[in-house]
Amino acid sequence: MRINTNISGINAWRVNSINQLSFQKSIQRLSSGKKINTAADDAAGLSISEKMRVQIRGLHQASRNIQDAISLVQTAEGALNEIHSLLQRGRELSVQAANGTQTNDDRQKLQDEVSQIMSEIDRIANNTQFNTINLLNNPSGLDSAEAEQIILGLKTSWLQQAEKLVRDYYGLEADNARLEIEIVEGSPGGTLAYVSCTAYETATGKIVGLKLTIEKSDFVPGTLPDGENWLSAATGMYNDRIIAHEITHAIMGRNMNFVHLSQNYTWFIEGTAEFIHGADARLASDIAASGGGAAGRAAVAGVNLSGPWNGDSLYYSAAYAAVRYLHHKIKTDFGKTDGIKEVMIYLRDNVKSTLDEALQAVSGNVYGSVSDFLADFAANGAGFINNHMNLTNEDTGAIGGADADGGDSRDASTVVPNVSNYTDNPLVGFDEVFPSLTGQLSKLIMHVGPNSGNTLCIELADMRSGSLGVSSVNLVTEPSEAIEKFDTGIDIVSGVRSRLGAIQNRLEHALSISNINAENTTSSESRIRDADCAKEMMSVTRSRILMQASMAMMSQARSQPETVLHLLRAS
Repeated sequence: MRINTNISGINAWRVNSINQLSFQKSIQRLSSGKKINTAADDAAGLSISEKMRVQIRGLHQASRNIQDAISLVQTAEGALNEIHSLLQRGRELSVQAANGTQTNDDRQKLQDEVSQIMSEIDRIANNTQFNTINLLNNPSGLDSAEAEQIILGLKTSWLQQAEKLVRDYYGLEADNARLEIEIVEGSPGGTLAYVSCTAYETATGKIVGLKLTIEKSDFVPGTLPDGENWLSAATGMYNDRIIAHEITHAIMGRNMNFVHLSQNYTWFIEGTAEFIHGADARLASDIAASGGGAAGRAAVAGVNLSGPWNGDSLYYSAAYAAVRYLHHKIKTDFGKTDGIKEVMIYLRDNVKSTLDEALQAVSGNVYGSVSDFLADFAANGAGFINNHMNLTNEDTGAIGGADADGGDSRDASTVVPNVSNYTDNPLVGFDEVFPSLTGQLSKLIMHVGPNSGNTLCIELADMRSGSLGVSSVNLVTEPSEAIEKFDTGIDIVSGVRSRLGAIQNRLEHALSISNINAENTTSSESRIRDADCAKEMMSVTRSRILMQASMAMMSQARSQPETVLHLLRAS
């Protein structure tokens, strides 16, 4: 028996300390509700739990992001629904205007309503925003290599050579007017490109506020020098020929009473634009589609060019053949070697004059009016096509070429010369403004997951009337063409709405999976970190009993040395 060291007391004290620590931990877990309160409680569990917390918080924020994205898409789609309705109304008015019972005054009133429709479409597109982000006036794809390739072609050759052709063969050049160049997405098989204006000069009828709009989807890949596109392999209609056609419109618009021509003689505008690069391939195709041979040629010559412009391919072929016929008549019957150029120069030098007056002057009053010439073409056009137009060789039939003027043969690739001369200002007669490929917001990146790279792209669109191809519709002179343009615009809007609808469905699924993942990950994290209260209560009860027992044993151990005193007294 030892009295200096109470081993039993020390042992009881040690066990009591252990029981107190266990009791304290259980109380801490019960009071906090967490099994892991410090890293010492479960180092590995804490690490796993924190990783899960990162995922959980990321998933919750991703869910909020997705809900914002859905709201953005719904905002855009709601605006597009209104644009769709406006386009449908515009098409309805175009169908009404195409009816022969309408007078030009009636069509002008319909055009007035269409003009308001265009203004409202532009207003909706320019003002539809989500959190100050414009949703419907963003040129789509302008930051792409495809748009850069188109601009490269314009600056390297296409614009320069088109302007030179018009200057050389028509004697026309613009007067440094502003020409805005716009590239829009468009849809394959649409309008390709077109020139529009904002107004015209009252005194002269010249057009102002010119814009050359190019539909990117029809111009890709745009490989130099000619500019390949989806049409070129089958028809030889390269980008440089399309640009030559449109630049002819723009230059004519700044040289003569273009308003008078567009309201009354669209065939002359389109026929001369086709003649600058030749349209034998189109003419041959339309003759074949109209029965071929004599029947097909008669169908072309029989097109009513004095009536409303239909706008289909047969009308373009008829206009081209009529201009070729006029060119031939001026050279052979009226003894003027420049042909159609004589008409152009007269209209340029007598800017207030009409086409009737130009034909009277050039023909020496053989043609008293445009109606006289069109009657001549209707009677003799089929024979002219058969006897004077070679539609089977490689020459395109362009002015100055082998077929039209006995010059060098100019096929689809060479009719617009392939001259490489890059410059930022390729046009002499225009102050051209190219689109900027920097700073254009064409897409939004939505973060829809908890980790880096969990993104979804929403492509924005340009739903302004110019991008839809309907800004230049004219129900007075071209109601049938207006129907086609509205059809194209409706198709474009339908495509964008379909894409947005698909994106919204995708976002809703992403929201669902994000919420499910957050719930399951939270459940897993809870099992690692949260306390089991029933188990901890059992531990508290056990620790309390053991603490009481150890305290009792400490009391017993304290009284053990007293037996030594009894022994000493007995001795």
